[in-house]
Amino acid sequence: MNAVAAEFTPERFSPLALARLFGGVGLFGVAAGFFDIGDAHRDIFASGDAAATAANM
Repeated sequence: MNAVAAEFTPERFSPLALARLFGGVGLFGVAAGFFDIGDAHRDIFASGDAAATAANM
């Protein structure tokens, strides 16, 4: 077995550690989605004015 294959064996990472890691990634995704819907959408898009929307981008 080469060194790279031995480095990434399933026994290296516990299921609990992986669950915590992916849970944190999921929470970050939710927070980024709230930011996109709430703050960024309001600041970028100008209702009824395509030129203002293009200028905001």
